[in-house]
Amino acid sequence: HFLENARSYRQQLESIDSPISLQNFMSFEFGYQSSKTLPKDSEIRAFVETIDREFQLVMILEYLDESLVLMRRLMCWTMKDIIYQTRNAESYDYRRAQISKDEVQMHRKISKMDYGLYEHFNATLWDKIERQGADFQEELQQFKTVNRQVREYCESKDQTEALTFSTTTWYAAFSVDKDFCKDLYRQQKSYDKALKARQESMVTDSYLQTKDAVAA
Repeated sequence: HFLENARSYRQQLESIDSPISLQNFMSFEFGYQSSKTLPKDSEIRAFVETIDREFQLVMILEYLDESLVLMRRLMCWTMKDIIYQTRNAESYDYRRAQISKDEVQMHRKISKMDYGLYEHFNATLWDKIERQGADFQEELQQFKTVNRQVREYCESKDQTEALTFSTTTWYAAFSVDKDFCKDLYRQQKSYDKALKARQESMVTDSYLQTKDAVAA
């Protein structure tokens, strides 16, 4: 049982110098390095406070729609900017497994930093949403409707005419077409390549402008 023998599994990874972490997965992505000793409460608070200072918003996957609408407002984006479709979602038997209280406690013990991180940002997400006012829930429902209609349009065989959305309280009129659908369902590697090329050109242009300014 992994939870009962987490130390043994960790030692096996350490013996091959693996960069993979078997505990505190989320915190690991934020730069936390797990040690052989469990983090103290003071360490957890310090780490969470650091992330809180560096990020204006940390999204919660279980509340993705709420997170996206809040991000749209914070970033002053349009509704079209946050339209998404689910890709590579699979069903796993372990998601339907019955987890005992003892197993939850064992997992909480070996991933204390992750629990601290999740519980903090789950709470702050809802605090931010509450401060948005009553119309946030109305916009959320509108976004879910728009996202569903875009999915149905993109999955349909008839995309000869664009799908148009009229102006509302939260966004100006916009439309999506077959080209938008292609981008929406584009593979991640293709997006990564396009974004990398765009970023490289921006960095290069900025560097050259700075170099010319210094030379002048």
